[in-house]
Amino acid sequence: MTTSSLDTSDEVAKSNKRKLPAGPENMNRALEKSVSSTDAKQSVDNPPSNPGSPVAEPEHKEINLTVSENFAYDDANLILRSNDDVDFKVHRNILSLASAPMKDLIENPPALSKRRRTDAAQSPLPIVSVDETEEDLDYLLRYVYPLSRLSNDSVEDLELGLRLVVRWGLEAAREELGSQLNNTSRIEEDPAKVYALAKEFGLEDTRNSALKRLYEISFEGDQDYFMDETLGLTSRDLQEVISWKRKYLTAVVSIFEKYKPPVIGFSATGNKPPCKGCSAARQWCWWSHFKSKVRRFLDLINEDDLEELVLKSMEIKECRVSHSEIFNILHMLRTEFREKVTAVPVT
Repeated sequence: MTTSSLDTSDEVAKSNKRKLPAGPENMNRALEKSVSSTDAKQSVDNPPSNPGSPVAEPEHKEINLTVSENFAYDDANLILRSNDDVDFKVHRNILSLASAPMKDLIENPPALSKRRRTDAAQSPLPIVSVDETEEDLDYLLRYVYPLSRLSNDSVEDLELGLRLVVRWGLEAAREELGSQLNNTSRIEEDPAKVYALAKEFGLEDTRNSALKRLYEISFEGDQDYFMDETLGLTSRDLQEVISWKRKYLTAVVSIFEKYKPPVIGFSATGNKPPCKGCSAARQWCWWSHFKSKVRRFLDLINEDDLEELVLKSMEIKECRVSHSEIFNILHMLRTEFREKVTAVPVT
């Protein structure tokens, strides 16, 4: 009985030993045992590679690249890749002949140019990465290939186009865009901006056209008109334009000062002209008054101003010429005025 009782006590002690109360030390032991067990399981599920064997790299995902709709030639021997991952399948020889910068790009491609997987197979064509967007690269290549040009509906569009084609050395494209900039609508939109762009890109005809329009504007009292930071013009540029304007206006006024109106005399039938003033002066009776108004005119006289000044001078001097004669006078003055003003240098 005693032995049995002792045995029972030992079993109880052993049982209590297996069921120790929770405590920091015992919880740590349980955690270590759990981790050890997990590691062992993982070791069985994923056995380590053999000693010295290379570690396998994760497989690269294939990159799905877009191909330009307008530049996907079947006989292409080069791919230009835009910075937004669009491929342009083009021809090396055509690009090499287009400009020096394009030839240099092909012969010395940037370091970031490399082959990538396309349609689950490596591209057979060399790939040259270009730091231009799909939109800009498409715009640019239209001046290399015989494709229709994209429309330029504003001075801003033309500025972006000019900067792009000049950056890539496309001289013919520069001249073409410069010609579009030398348009009445574009100049009227912003003559100061057109002048600044023409000055920057060496477009002399466009520059002169913009200057003539500026000469018709009273901007001298508003320096902010030229001091817009986006124009790229300085106060010195402004002073230069003002100086040219003064010289130009003086030259235009001198055209009228030197002009000699036709002599008024008897007609072929012997009849006197209907205006007594013209007959007495043997020239247009209103001409002296007209010239005095021209001298006081502050801005450049255009053809509309010319007509208005003539008619007002005739009215003040009470010239009695016929309507047909007035029409002939205005037509003659406009024609001669236009030819002589066109010949006046703008600078």
